[in-house]
Formats: sequence, structure tokens, C-alpha cells
Amino acid sequence: DRPALDAQIEESEARWRALADATHEGVVVHDGGTILFFNAAFARMFGYEPHEMVGMPAARLLAPAEKGVARPEWPPTDQGEWMGLRKDGTRFPMSVSSKPIEIAGKLQPIAVVRDLTEQRRTELAVREGRARFELLASATSAVVYDWEIATGHVGWSGPLRSVFGCSMLLMDSNFAWWRDQIHPEDRGRVEKDLAGLRASGGTAWSADYRVNGSGTPMDILDRGLVEFGEDGRPRRMIGVLTNV
Repeated sequence: DRPALDAQIEESEARWRALADATHEGVVVHDGGTILFFNAAFARMFGYEPHEMVGMPAARLLAPAEKGVARPEWPPTDQGEWMGLRKDGTRFPMSVSSKPIEIAGKLQPIAVVRDLTEQRRTELAVREGRARFELLASATSAVVYDWEIATGHVGWSGPLRSVFGCSMLLMDSNFAWWRDQIHPEDRGRVEKDLAGLRASGGTAWSADYRVNGSGTPMDILDRGLVEFGEDGRPRRMIGVLTNV
């Protein structure tokens, strides 16, 4: 009957709203670009009070430079990156992913919006850090590494023999090989400190340890910067090894 159906629809909407408010990403439901519903994170992201956003054209949240290239309907129907515009006029990079979902028995276009400000800041810091490391390597005969944490792949550059006592031909481009070069008495400490850095979300790495070299232990100073992905997990570490 109608009362039971209305109750089911109301319950479904309530569950959906609770789910949307539980996420840290911005969520907005719109109709032809007019904002119908949004979660608290979406309002905070753009600096508006909730009552100010109901019925607002979503295109108002785009930075002016983006409006000339925006699709006729915004938010987009798939995904992309845009420059957002907050109420106070400040701009910020954001990613938008859209698709229709069923809410209370009706398909509605929904967009998930993520503020990319911190990600861009981290990427810039890593690029600047890599440039500094490469400058340091060229000036001090140090070795620069680029470690892709998820895959374990390590890229090397610089005078490898000065640190590991061997040429590139005898090296392996994976973290397991690098770990095995660390002196057994130092290896556990280094692995523990690395795990602690990754768990804490820290970005700056510094450690001193010995490597086996060509049979004689060599003292190494290891300094690096950690880059995080969109999911908040450490993605890459770029650093420099110096023989001390």
C-alpha cells in the first residue's frame, strides 16, 4: 500500500544520507547540474553553509578559467580533474567521479568529489626533494634511488661502486636485493624504522647503517622523502645514499 511504500522510500533515503555523511569525501546528488543533496564534507570543502547550497547550480563551484572548457552538464557524467572555487574565492584542485545510482527507487546522478590540495603539495615536495637529492648526488658522489613501494622496484643512479662496492651489472632493481645488502646486525632495526615511518604517515626518512659492500662493511647515511598516493598509502620513496 502507499503508506508502506512511502515509509520504505523514507527509510532508504535515511540510510543513504547516513552513508554519505560517514565518508570524508564530498558527495553531491544533482539534477541537470542543480544541486539537490550533498553531504557535510561537500559543504565544508567549498566553504558554504548547507542552506546556501540547496538549489545552487553546480557550475558555480568551478573556477572561472574552467568554465570555458567545462561540459554542458556539470558535474561530469564520468570522471576528471577540475579547479574548484570556494565561497571565499580561493581555488583548489579536485577530482570528480560521477555515475547514476538508485536512490529510493529512482536513478539519480551522483558525484564524488575529492580535494587534491594535499596530494599536489606532496607531489611538489617530492619533485623538489628529488631535484635536491640529484644535485647533492652530483656534488658528493652519492647514489640516488627511486623506490616504488608497492612493486618493490628500485631505480638507481650515481656511483654505485662507492656505496655497494659493485657495478650496476651486479645489482638488482628490487628492494629485496637492497635489504639483503644491509649488514645483518643493522637490518632488523632499519626494517622496523621503515615500517614505523610508513605506519605513522611521515614523509622524511633518515637512517645510518652498514652495507656489506664487496666484503668489507661500509657505513651509509640514507635520507629520503616518502610520496603518498590518493588512497593515503605510501607510494614511493626517493632518496640519496652517502658513504660516510
